[in-house]
Amino acid sequence: MKIILTLSIVLLSVFSFAQGGPPSSYGGKNTNASQHIGKISGYLIDAKTGDNLAFANIRLFRKNDILMEGTITDESGYFAFEELGLANYYLLVNYIGYEEMKMPVELNKNKTFAYFKKVKVNPGAINLEEVSIVEDKPIYESKMEKIVYNAENDLNESLDDATDVLRKTPLLSVDMDGNVSLRGSSNVKFLVNGKESTFFTNSASDALQMIPADQVKSVEVITSPTAKYEGEGSSGIINIITKQKNISGFKSTVRGSFGTRVNRQTADINYGNGKFGFSARGSARYGWPLGGQSTSYTEDLNPNSLTTRFLNAQTKGQWIGFSGSSEVYYDFNPYNSIVSSVSMRGRRQTNERWTSDSLYDGTIGQELIDLYAFTVSDTNEYSNTKNLRYGYEWTTDYVRKFSDHEDRELRLAFQLGGDVSDEDNKIYNNSLYSDTLIDKNDGTPLSYTFQLDYVHPFMDKHTIELGSKYVNRNMLNQYSTFDGDSYIQPYEQFDYQQDIFALYLSSKWELTKEYGLIVGLRAENTKISGQWNSQLVGAWTTIVTDTTKVSFNDKEYTTFLPNIIVSKKIDMTKSIKASYSKRISRPGMRYINPNKSYAESSSQTIGNPDLNPALTHQLELGYNSFARKYKGSYYLFFKSTTDLIEGIQSVETGGDKIIEYKNLGENNSVGFNYYGSISLGENLNFRGGFNLFTFQTTKEDLGIVLYNWNMGGSYDIGKGYKAETFGFFRAPNQTSQGVNPGFSMFSIGFKKEFKNKKGSIGLRFVEPFKQYKSFITELEEPGKFNTYGQNDVVFRSIGISFKYTFGELNFNAIKDRTNIKNDDLMQQSGEEY
Repeated sequence: MKIILTLSIVLLSVFSFAQGGPPSSYGGKNTNASQHIGKISGYLIDAKTGDNLAFANIRLFRKNDILMEGTITDESGYFAFEELGLANYYLLVNYIGYEEMKMPVELNKNKTFAYFKKVKVNPGAINLEEVSIVEDKPIYESKMEKIVYNAENDLNESLDDATDVLRKTPLLSVDMDGNVSLRGSSNVKFLVNGKESTFFTNSASDALQMIPADQVKSVEVITSPTAKYEGEGSSGIINIITKQKNISGFKSTVRGSFGTRVNRQTADINYGNGKFGFSARGSARYGWPLGGQSTSYTEDLNPNSLTTRFLNAQTKGQWIGFSGSSEVYYDFNPYNSIVSSVSMRGRRQTNERWTSDSLYDGTIGQELIDLYAFTVSDTNEYSNTKNLRYGYEWTTDYVRKFSDHEDRELRLAFQLGGDVSDEDNKIYNNSLYSDTLIDKNDGTPLSYTFQLDYVHPFMDKHTIELGSKYVNRNMLNQYSTFDGDSYIQPYEQFDYQQDIFALYLSSKWELTKEYGLIVGLRAENTKISGQWNSQLVGAWTTIVTDTTKVSFNDKEYTTFLPNIIVSKKIDMTKSIKASYSKRISRPGMRYINPNKSYAESSSQTIGNPDLNPALTHQLELGYNSFARKYKGSYYLFFKSTTDLIEGIQSVETGGDKIIEYKNLGENNSVGFNYYGSISLGENLNFRGGFNLFTFQTTKEDLGIVLYNWNMGGSYDIGKGYKAETFGFFRAPNQTSQGVNPGFSMFSIGFKKEFKNKKGSIGLRFVEPFKQYKSFITELEEPGKFNTYGQNDVVFRSIGISFKYTFGELNFNAIKDRTNIKNDDLMQQSGEEY
């Protein structure tokens, strides 16, 4: 109750501050709507012939080079900008075959309307027929706190989902299972369109596979998060921007692909008319049943046991993904608007596994084993796993703008989200299906979020941002395990709650034309509680409190998270920056859930509700160069993490493996990142990058050096034909006990565009020279166990894709999306490598 009362006071105080405003840096202007009455209009004509210039591009800027809006002239050359604040502006006119023209315009109380009957534009000195028009849309961009990969400017015909897009994103690496790491750490936070999605609560890798690659507009890798971002993600934040847009008119697109591994179909619709806009989209993705094979052995090195367990398995799996979303906005007037969106995504996966399980006894002597292959037990096992996950979100934002400055904004936001999981795993032994193990694991997290953000610019060069946020999250998990005769784990319900309250203050300063500074502080207060309830066997309607497990209430801690970024602009294409930030990583339900989850009868994973959050300090120094032909970035960093969370394996007598999540202490890492691209002529482009970093296993050494790299290229053949190739390699990830599998992939794609780029057809090849890929795991604990595993997966695939767009193509950027980013919960891939 105290948190809610405090939040209410903060919201009222900040809203009052925003309404009345601090002493204005704009000369004490009145901020009522009557100042938003300006208008600029006129006609563009050819300076020589006097002909009207239809469909010319005109942009309106404030005198401080801030872009206000843009438009195009109609068929008569007419243009108009309405509902403008009274200020000094200039018009920038661009038209193919004509010189660029800049024209100043001033609006004030005595001149609220500017009309230009004839704006004369001079033709260019070069004949248009001799000019080759080339769109220079950057694939990479570097900003003060983040790196941007513009996926929509790249040819991605060989990609299936957002996981593949992230494999092409600088500083990131993605393993076979879709787990993403940034600079060697998989403790990252994901946002979608600037907000956290509840789809990422339990499994980030599953959520990424729900987003088709052709719907990803760009990926922002935020290596130096400012205070307005939640403190989650020790290595940084990944913000995925999708292609949702609105238009003045109507647009619809259908696209799809069919291949030997993955198929997808998508349709979307967009409509905009004045103050109102609407967009909706639906998609389905699915794979054919595919087989694989794996082998592994586990040596129990305990002197009293000395057993070795061999597993050989054949697998067959299939999945289907689905998603749908809609967004609507309405502008009440130039200062007040509302944006609301509803979305749902899901994924259903089934997997069958046939395993031959052999256990050898080493206590009788190694020679006997070699001579007679003495077997203690030899069993066959069949398992059938069904996993269904779906999530839903409803988000609504109210946005208040102000007439004294276009960047001044007050935003109130609310979000309701849920992420449902239903996992059933059935294991049958000895091929007779008489010995049965049934493992059920269901989750129904539900969260409510309230957030307030206020942005106040002053002196046209500086900005202050402040806000507050309250998150109420109830993560409910239900589970049971039945072995055919009795319940190993009776039906149990684990209710885990989090209440997070945060305040932040961030300021951005343009100190000089060369130097910039961002300084901020975020305070986050966390309360957690947990309770176990068991269901009595034979009385399935009765729930009782489990007194064998110790419940905990109102565990509380407060964390202060400072950050600072200093940047220097060397020239128009070069800059350097240095930053410091502190981050926090709270464990999610995957790490907390105390139930044993069975991959097979001899391998189990168990969570730990007593985990502490991990804290990370990071120092970073970077240099960026973005010339026209060559673009490159170079970064040095140092990270220090305490209470590192990692899955630790142990081996029981008989070779059964148990994986439990624990806090491991401290890890210090030093690294270097590079990525860049080069253009050779107008049609050929190469790009690549690599990351080097250390994983410190002891305090006495610097640590093991790990690495990953990627390379790619694209070629515009001409007449609508394009081609690309891409490949990457990630070295095996290091843990405190050994290495997890590395990963690599190679692909080739071709595309033919037609109908003025409204349609296209493509062909893609993934790993064309190798049908299977092998993934190797090696873990050991000296004197206790040694584990080796190899998993072979079918990877070669061939596919064909198509796309066609109906309607107008004059897009405007969609209205501001929500600022809600629930970055306070560590997602699936929480181990740091």
